[in-house]
Amino acid sequence: MGIHGSFGIRTAAQGFVVLVLLLLTPAQLIAQELRLEYEISNNPAAVKDQIYVNIFVNTADSSTVSVISPPLPKELQITSGPKIDKVAYEGDFRTRISYRLRGEETGRYIIKPFIVTVGTQKLETDTEILELGNYRNRVLYMPLKAEWEVPDRPVYVGQSVPVSLRLLELKEIPLIENYRTEPPKGAFFDEVHGIREIETIPAGGKNLYNVPVASFMFTPSQSGRIFLAAAEVEALGETAVSPTVRVDVRPLPPAVGDSGAVGIYSYSYWLDRSTLDASGVAVLSIQVEGTGNIGYFTMPQPQLGDLVQTDVVETLEAAPALSGYQGTRRADFSFFSDKAGTFGIMVPDFLFFNPDSQTAETARGGMIEVTFRPGSQSVSETGEVFPFTLPSYEKLATAAAWGAYKVPLNYLWLLPAPLVFVVLYILKRTRVVFVSMVFLLLGAGDVADSTCPELAPAVSAYEERDFAAARDGFSACFHRDGENAGLAFALSLTYYQLEEYDEAIHYARRAIRLDPMSPDYREFLGWINGRMQLDEPVSPAVLIHPDIFFYAMVILLSTAFVAATVYLVKRKGYYIVLFLLGVLLALGSCGGLVFTAIENSKTAAIIHGSPAAVRKIPSTDAGVWLDLPPGYSLLILDSSGDFCLVRTAHGLTGWVEQANLLPDAGWE
Repeated sequence: MGIHGSFGIRTAAQGFVVLVLLLLTPAQLIAQELRLEYEISNNPAAVKDQIYVNIFVNTADSSTVSVISPPLPKELQITSGPKIDKVAYEGDFRTRISYRLRGEETGRYIIKPFIVTVGTQKLETDTEILELGNYRNRVLYMPLKAEWEVPDRPVYVGQSVPVSLRLLELKEIPLIENYRTEPPKGAFFDEVHGIREIETIPAGGKNLYNVPVASFMFTPSQSGRIFLAAAEVEALGETAVSPTVRVDVRPLPPAVGDSGAVGIYSYSYWLDRSTLDASGVAVLSIQVEGTGNIGYFTMPQPQLGDLVQTDVVETLEAAPALSGYQGTRRADFSFFSDKAGTFGIMVPDFLFFNPDSQTAETARGGMIEVTFRPGSQSVSETGEVFPFTLPSYEKLATAAAWGAYKVPLNYLWLLPAPLVFVVLYILKRTRVVFVSMVFLLLGAGDVADSTCPELAPAVSAYEERDFAAARDGFSACFHRDGENAGLAFALSLTYYQLEEYDEAIHYARRAIRLDPMSPDYREFLGWINGRMQLDEPVSPAVLIHPDIFFYAMVILLSTAFVAATVYLVKRKGYYIVLFLLGVLLALGSCGGLVFTAIENSKTAAIIHGSPAAVRKIPSTDAGVWLDLPPGYSLLILDSSGDFCLVRTAHGLTGWVEQANLLPDAGWE
């Protein structure tokens, strides 16, 4: 009895110790630790070659092993496998899972993990990169792979979508040496920057890179099939050729109308002033903001009714984005009324196609009113205080004779000082007292007395407010001496008093052409343009007369050679510095002379007599851009028959009949 009891106690104690030891022992010491070995032989391989994939599991019981293959790229095919068998290994056995693959196209492909199940345990292989190349001269190489990246959703007529040419599956980021591509037919194809970045593809501790070569904004102008031609890319000493890509372009739904707008937009409009004087010019602004083909659609055109449009100026601020061009487009319509009253302007709805929802949307316009007050501020108003006075008889009788730079003989005054220097340098006459200062041109910029007998009576007639007689007198004197800026200014003031405003503007511009540095002439021209509410004028001339640069060039060059001549006598080094400085400044003056002479030679004109139509082509049957009021200034670019090609200060270009133009200084 006692022996039996003792044995039971000892056995229970031993069992307890064994249980504690089992609980404290790690599980990997109880069961065999499972490990995978994974290899892809023949990597890199050539296209069509057999590629062997082997996975080894350190277990001899292959019946407990199963495998799930990852989805492979379509360019790879499994030709056999998976085959699971037991193989000998270092005096033991393990399980092998084997596949055979074959590649159909060159490239670098990511092989995602194989999932191996052993009993209840799951293990995964690493992610690997499989490279497939070609043989060239019996050497395996990896060709570059280029492709067009195009939208994966429908493209519509007029829609601006980014497309990119890129190199694929690179192990390193290369320097792009060159690329060549042809723009597609039936689409606008504008190169843009900054919308595509390098794409990094992680693969089992390594990276592959898709590198953008060039990006373009593709805006189709027609529906149907449009092809992006094969492009060539040079990098890493090789040339890659992309496949040709087809883009199927759908037509816009009829609900979009004629706008051709595709994108997501907001729409607004406003007047700069809702009430203004009868002679005033108002501006209606229509603005579209958003992302899409913002530079390609047709802006809504307001219905002005009885109002007269004078100009339209469009501005566009846009930057490329992944959904097209993002920015703001605005059109400013200038107009006036030839009678007082309240007028309604109909701003039409803006129709556009939203590519995200694939629906046509409408941004509502509306009616906006503008009021022109009856002539309280009209230029023809009687009893107004005229803030400009006629120059005195003495000032009109004496005029600065500008225009020395136009006389070829005057340039001979550049020769005396250099010639004296050369003579002294050759003869070595150091004892001769020499003065080589050159006088200014004889008669250039001097004051000449007017001998016009009609001048004094014209001044008296103006002071007595007999403006018709004053006009006749000033006109006779001016046409006898067409270089007197004061007489042109007097004619301008006189025509203003006679309410012949386009003639007043014409002679004010003539006065500025003759003497561009007179502030009085420019002040009067700005004042009368403001009174007539004319748009920004074309400048008649630059602020500095070319003669100023001509005189400076003569004086500086002569002074430079005086310094050089004195150097021959005195032998002081600073005279050489003065010589070089004088020559340098003379060259700068020469540049100023050339610039101002070219600018002042440009032909400008004003609309004369009646409003003039600006046409699209030089024909009376052509369409009209807009009508311009009398006094409106233009730059004349060319002529064709009875028409002149003109450009406004805002850059609008068109054709105007010569009969409607009065040039500042004749056809130059």
